[in-house]
Amino acid sequence: MANSAETVMLSNSGKSVDNYSSFDSLRHKQSSDEDMIDIKSASSVSVNNTLDTKGYSPACLTRNASNATNLLIQLDTIESNTDCESSDNLVVSTQTMHSQSVSTTPSTTSSANEFTEFDTFLKYSSNDSNWSPTRELDGELPPNQSHYEDFHTIDWQRDIARDRMRHRFIVKRKHNSIIELIKSTHDAWSGWLCVLLVGIAAGAVAGVIDIGAGWMKDLKDGLCPAAFYLNREQCCWSSNDTELEGTLWTDSCDQWKTWPQLIGIGKTALVGSYIVSYFFYIMWSFIFALLAASFVRTFAPYACGSGIPEIKTILSGFIIRGYLGKWTLTIKSLGMMLTVAAGLSLGKEGPLVHCACCIGNIFSYLFPKYGKNEAKKREILSAASAAGVSVAFGAPIGGVLFSLEEVSYYFPLKTLWRSFFCALVAAFVLRSINPFGTEHLVMFYIDYTRPWILFELVPFIMLGVFGGLIGNIFIKANLRWCQHRKYSNLGQYPIWEVLAVTLITAVIAFPNPYTRMNSSDLIKMLFSPCGIADETPLCNYNRNFTNVNEHVQIAQAGPGVYQSLGLLILALVFKLVITIFTFGIKVPAGLFIPSLAMGAIIGRIVGITMEQIAYNYPKWWVFQDACSNSGESCMSPGLYAVVGAAACLGGVTRMTVSLVVIMFELTGNVNFIVPLMTAIMAAKWVGDALGKKGVYDAHIELNGYPFLDNKEEFPHTTIAADAMRPKRNEPPLAVLTQDSMTVDDIDNLLKSTNHNGFPVVVSLESQYLVGFVSRKDLSLALSNAKRTSEVFENSIVLFSTGSVPTDPVPQPIKLRRVVDLAPITITDQTPMETVIDMFRKLGLRQVLVTHNGRLLGIITKKDILLHLKEFEDLDPESWRKVVGSSGPAPRPRHGHRAVAIKDLMIVFGGGNEGIVDELHVFNTMFGGGNEGIVDELHVFNTTTNQWFVPQVKGDIPPGCAAYGFVCDGTRLLVFGGMVEYGKYSNELYELQASRWEWKRLKPRPPKTGANYPCPRLGHSFTLIGNRVFLFGGLANDSDDPKNNIPRYLNDLFVLEMRPYSNVMQWELPQIHGTPPPPRESHIIQAISIESVCHIQWCQAIDTILSDTDIMC
Repeated sequence: MANSAETVMLSNSGKSVDNYSSFDSLRHKQSSDEDMIDIKSASSVSVNNTLDTKGYSPACLTRNASNATNLLIQLDTIESNTDCESSDNLVVSTQTMHSQSVSTTPSTTSSANEFTEFDTFLKYSSNDSNWSPTRELDGELPPNQSHYEDFHTIDWQRDIARDRMRHRFIVKRKHNSIIELIKSTHDAWSGWLCVLLVGIAAGAVAGVIDIGAGWMKDLKDGLCPAAFYLNREQCCWSSNDTELEGTLWTDSCDQWKTWPQLIGIGKTALVGSYIVSYFFYIMWSFIFALLAASFVRTFAPYACGSGIPEIKTILSGFIIRGYLGKWTLTIKSLGMMLTVAAGLSLGKEGPLVHCACCIGNIFSYLFPKYGKNEAKKREILSAASAAGVSVAFGAPIGGVLFSLEEVSYYFPLKTLWRSFFCALVAAFVLRSINPFGTEHLVMFYIDYTRPWILFELVPFIMLGVFGGLIGNIFIKANLRWCQHRKYSNLGQYPIWEVLAVTLITAVIAFPNPYTRMNSSDLIKMLFSPCGIADETPLCNYNRNFTNVNEHVQIAQAGPGVYQSLGLLILALVFKLVITIFTFGIKVPAGLFIPSLAMGAIIGRIVGITMEQIAYNYPKWWVFQDACSNSGESCMSPGLYAVVGAAACLGGVTRMTVSLVVIMFELTGNVNFIVPLMTAIMAAKWVGDALGKKGVYDAHIELNGYPFLDNKEEFPHTTIAADAMRPKRNEPPLAVLTQDSMTVDDIDNLLKSTNHNGFPVVVSLESQYLVGFVSRKDLSLALSNAKRTSEVFENSIVLFSTGSVPTDPVPQPIKLRRVVDLAPITITDQTPMETVIDMFRKLGLRQVLVTHNGRLLGIITKKDILLHLKEFEDLDPESWRKVVGSSGPAPRPRHGHRAVAIKDLMIVFGGGNEGIVDELHVFNTMFGGGNEGIVDELHVFNTTTNQWFVPQVKGDIPPGCAAYGFVCDGTRLLVFGGMVEYGKYSNELYELQASRWEWKRLKPRPPKTGANYPCPRLGHSFTLIGNRVFLFGGLANDSDDPKNNIPRYLNDLFVLEMRPYSNVMQWELPQIHGTPPPPRESHIIQAISIESVCHIQWCQAIDTILSDTDIMC
């Protein structure tokens, strides 16, 4: 059956539902039938129609008092964001403008009829006769109406309608008693109370994570014997001495003991001390990584990764059970401490957003208004994501903007206020815990005394270009590695991969002081300006000063600076390479801090370079006013590090406004917003020019999550008929008829399909559209009818108010109330850019395609995504070379054929006579093939760009080239072709792609007594309806294959195929008109499927071997 708003699930645990029965099983891990573009993800992934539009409010549903079967779509506020989709449980009707006006505010009238009708509907939806609609209004569900299943899309319209009806019900009753007034007040304030609790918990959890990660990180270096629970900074708060340890300037104190000191190796034994420190560094890194990977693998597989792509998916209306649970929160929090302490090139800032959303999900269940209403719950999750960024960077305002710009899809004004409040509370709690050890909330507080000069915009723009390039390189390389992990055996050994990456990181990082230190410490050091008393190698300038209170003078860089530059370059290369392989392993892994570190390194290098240019050439006009007179340092390399960090993070994530705000909150300095904006904008422009998606959007696409990006344009001139289903040669659409189907017919339809809903038509012959009914409504209605009345298998089901036969036996079942009599429909000629815009802005699940009122097909979000994927990165008027494919690709060949089944391209046969080595490899690897003729069967997944070779069975045909190849659903027919030089075939083979089984067919000869088609090659083999037309080709009139006597053909045969039968028969049709001249290697394209009364050749262009002929 073709797709009718179907639901498709896929998970590694075996939860799989497919709409194409056995055929989808052949694709295994190749692609899903529903909205997933690629389902070979390491974790359980499923796709339903997800909503991702901005700029509109969800459809607000109000029961029309005069018509209980229709609902009015209302718009809340034009400026708010939206997430809405077609209803599974309620009837949505778009009324005509002259009969129902569209309000821009929620309806304030609440008549008794509205409540009566709503209560009736709720009773009707429940199989429990004792069920109370008040319990439904309080957030509970009827007994048989369970919560959304795993990997399903929420019903935005029903949830929002339920909440509004619940709210009206409470408001109506609040004047009845004091108790009801208290309930009403609690309901009004429950949202603020919930985000208050979320903010407190998020701040507390973030503080504990920061403190725990700091202690574990210092444990690799040593221990505080007097108080083992203190980290190095806390242990040495009373010490102000410094000493040079190896190549690092570090604080020293008697209270802190390094591991060499603890085992009795003195400071004078430099080699022994270095070796012991090296060993303990690797050992603790290995232990921390092993614990993190084991905890994730054993207790919470969803705790791995950043979590932001999945959070975006969940906020758009997708259900992933357990992803925001208590175990995920616990293991993610503990895993973040361990992975950061292990020294991996990862951060904890991204996963903190995931943890905050887990907290929001947990606390929402304390308030049924949110916990039992998935649409309302996403308001809490949006506020929680803002709190996550707030505690990650100490940036409450940036967190709100991050939630709005990057992750949220439904963000009304009240959610903005609550997000701000939640972020504020979380930041306050974090400041109270004070994990950064300073009086500042921010992580990297800086105080630059010198302002930037206008000329510095040039290097700032250059840093933006570098950030865009680095971001694009990282995204593409990381995606390539993640694809390799998914499609290879590497993905089966996640713990070993984590340990291997950790070991490589620790071994290479330790010798370089800038890779040995924690990334946050590195960023803080690179951001900091060089003071007069600063004697670290990075600030080793040849300065002369007599007073520590003097202004820092511009000076020549000393040898320590140049040594540090070399180490920083090595650190940059190492961090870029190792982060590519680290991001995506099965531990909690953020990307913010590694990106900031790489950008800060680039920025510091550029800043030192600019500083030395200004020192050596102070009379240049660009430096003359700012640098030559005062003698003070006119440039700050630390500022360049800040700008470079922002540019690199912007190039990786493609964030803009929220990133600028996060950066000035991160550093506590608002004087450098213009440089930040300049660099971030340049990074985004360069990144978008080289690749359209940021790292999170790219991983969403890699995992197959369904998103319609409203920022992308669709310049192609396709129409709805190009994207709708069923396609040509696919089974017809599964529909319901308004008054001719029995209960048994509907039961069989529900059992044989997994669609979310079915169009209702007048009859199978006319196909005139009546409406649309969801699967859940249909199932519930039938169940209630069977429970409350006497229903037989042959009982007629009525979906309309048409005439009912007098005294029908048995009595018909009337289900008109569950039918949406005004589904959203378009014509087959509607431009696809309009259709895509409708899906983006209205959050549709499906639209029905009609022609003059007759149903032609359906377009779901999956069809939209596949249509966009088909034209992705494709110039409307140019060819595109497919690069980056994986799997066992076919060898070079000619004379082969290919057909398409859904998103699979199946290639069979062909010849490669001139490739002797390939023939040898083919014969030894695949065991067969005649003189240069290939009998391989390859399948190419156009979604994942992957080749694979199925395991075929049955009557496998010999290798052939220049044969006929057609596809009828999942059945492929192969006729004729060259099986060896001079030897042609007229055999007919069938391949059932649902089970990869070949079968040799023996059609009946023509009824006229004529012979079968003669052996041939280069013929055309065209499927039109249930008939295959064979025309022309090249025959060999010699019995000796080596003595070829070619004969070109222009005969026409028709292979009649009976539906649902394997019986086939050749026919010689009666031809009128002049057929084309004999030929081979020609092409016939079917234009129409209209009925053919007779066959007539009408020669249109009479040019030898380049003519165009029409069969009408």
